[in-house]
Amino acid sequence: MNITNTFLNENSTIFDALNVINGNEALIGFVVNKDNKLIGTVTDGDLRRAFLKGFTNNDSLKEVMKKNFKYVVEGSTFSEALSLMEKYDLAQVPVVSKTFQVVDVFCKKKAGIKQNSPVILMAGGLGKRLRPHTNSCPKPMLEVGGKPILERILENYIKAGFSNFYFSVNYLKEQIFDYFGDGSKWGVNINYLIEEKPLGTAGSLGLLPSGLEGPFFISNGDVLTNFNPLNMLDFFYNNQAFASLAVIKHEHNFQFGVVKIKGVELEGFEEKPTFVNYINAGIYIVDHKILNFLPKGEFFDMPSLFLKAKNSGYKIVTFPIDEYWLDIGHPDSLKKANLDWLIK
Repeated sequence: MNITNTFLNENSTIFDALNVINGNEALIGFVVNKDNKLIGTVTDGDLRRAFLKGFTNNDSLKEVMKKNFKYVVEGSTFSEALSLMEKYDLAQVPVVSKTFQVVDVFCKKKAGIKQNSPVILMAGGLGKRLRPHTNSCPKPMLEVGGKPILERILENYIKAGFSNFYFSVNYLKEQIFDYFGDGSKWGVNINYLIEEKPLGTAGSLGLLPSGLEGPFFISNGDVLTNFNPLNMLDFFYNNQAFASLAVIKHEHNFQFGVVKIKGVELEGFEEKPTFVNYINAGIYIVDHKILNFLPKGEFFDMPSLFLKAKNSGYKIVTFPIDEYWLDIGHPDSLKKANLDWLIK
């Protein structure tokens, strides 16, 4: 890896850092001053936490970078660097010279183990809002840029190194069987969770085989995104979470002036404010133990499952997605997806 591709300067923005981190295998950016002296580091997780605090792509990187970062000096062994990474649960550490310039980076290379995590793609919905397109075609098989939506989602996970998939299917499932088969065409393994009746976004998880260990991904079969799943998985591990929910920032511009009151007294005015909320992105990571919260054979959705786990004392974290994301839930969004892929 060419480490100079991971350098950022003092005037870089969060957007600059996202481009650097998503374009290098170490998943870390090094912030250097005009003398190329290391003054800070930034990881994908640092940026996601910054988004949740209200920072935007245009904000200065100096506001969110780690100034008290871990490092090893030139001449250190990989064993010494590994001890440091294990102690502080780091995926990588920079190697610096006597003048504090970055000369190399040591990586733990733990992603290969994590990529054994199963991925469950929910493809059993009726797609009522997309009729008449779904009268004779399951929603995940509608084409975007000449390929089914489900194939686009599958390819994004394959690109990140995942190879073990389960498709939850119900409506017109034979079309999905015929197209994807056992996954050998893509060099992966695909098994099917067959819903005899609609079980919701979580209910079909009860059909998973016993003995699954560790965390696994769950993705809706109608959501397109180019985010890197490994970033979400690292975020999940680093926060020692029981489950993680991907979220998207949604801004709503209120068309009226707002009157602020306290009791019956006027406090002030806010002219046409913008309200910012986060919405469910339809992508999740859960520990296998979450299956214990599922009612067997009943309709159940993911928000209910997450709240049940949270109310039992388990840690649930949110992972903000700032990359391309589109929920294909109605004809207009399907049209937009195809236009987006024309541009790509």
